[in-house]
Amino acid sequence: TFDRLRSPREASIALPERPEDKIDRFSVCEVGGPGYLLGMDRHVDLAAVSDAPGQARAEIRSTLTEWGLLPCLDDALLIASELVTNAARHGQGKVKLHIQANDGLVRIEVEDQSIQQFPQRRSPTDASTGGRGLILVEALSERWGWDNGTSSKTVWAEIDCSSGSPVLG
Repeated sequence: TFDRLRSPREASIALPERPEDKIDRFSVCEVGGPGYLLGMDRHVDLAAVSDAPGQARAEIRSTLTEWGLLPCLDDALLIASELVTNAARHGQGKVKLHIQANDGLVRIEVEDQSIQQFPQRRSPTDASTGGRGLILVEALSERWGWDNGTSSKTVWAEIDCSSGSPVLG
């Protein structure tokens, strides 16, 4: 998983010129041959609450396309949209998106500043117009959960994308 980096060397760290810019971090390892991309990270601060789900989908699409992880793109788009929508509706403060890929696993994290409101999987009826988001996240991911910090909460989901191992050109 994400903590299994064997002898990585930092290939590049792109620091943002402005706080709202994306931050990418790549760890390159000789395992699997020179240039094999072992770990990838992207952090994005999302815009206004109403635009956040659309912006998250655009970031997921461009990031997974750039990283060559298209086999899990559709699932990642839906998962990110659901997690960001929940954070925008039920959370507080700025919403942040974190995308990681390592060893065939894609992890999507959504952070907000609500530390007292936790995700709740609901049991909607056929007539319900909502309450299915976490059911979808659970169905499409290998696993999901949340972590509480002292000033923020992060809800995350992991997707198996092992058939799309990216390689540096």
